[in-house]
Amino acid sequence: MMRVAGSWCAFVAAGVVTFSTTLAVAQPKAGAPQVSPQQLEKAKEHMAAGSAFYNDPSGHKCEEAVREFSKAYEYSGSWRALRAQAICELELERDGAAISHYEEVLKIGGSQIDAADKAQIENDLRALKSAAATFVVTTNKPGAKLVTTRQPSAGFPITNRYDVPAGGVTVTIHPGQYTFSASVDGFPELTWKGEIGAQSRTEKAL
Repeated sequence: MMRVAGSWCAFVAAGVVTFSTTLAVAQPKAGAPQVSPQQLEKAKEHMAAGSAFYNDPSGHKCEEAVREFSKAYEYSGSWRALRAQAICELELERDGAAISHYEEVLKIGGSQIDAADKAQIENDLRALKSAAATFVVTTNKPGAKLVTTRQPSAGFPITNRYDVPAGGVTVTIHPGQYTFSASVDGFPELTWKGEIGAQSRTEKAL
């Protein structure tokens, strides 16, 4: 998988490895039920597991890390857990999820986020929004699956998978050169290629 360049890499490397040690002092999101000691311990376990997956010596295992950080956030409501999830989603090029979660981090973290981290999150959020493209898939066939594979100029292809409900789905994706494939039980698989421009909107009917 391609690694995120520039300041994103520095933030990822500096951020995730410290989350498991700072989660205990994070406050839950506003309006959330009080977090019990048992929930906090569960959250810390998932944060530690997520950090281990992310820092695996063989390479970042972001798919696994996202699941663990998501569980940590579910148990704790901590913006730190959500930030870790967003960092991994950024690396996986799940731009829509990363944007949404970074915005939520800023909302629930508030003054708990130190100035340097807040500036980095805001910079990454602006960069994502300035490039992210909209891809709309419409269909009247239930149970459709969409696979997007982007080939960066260097590194391995990056693949993401989406369920397409009847009526369609709108996803936010990274700009670049793509191979798309769509499948529905009982129909031949449809495959096509295309260039997705920054901030563009592309529609495809299945």
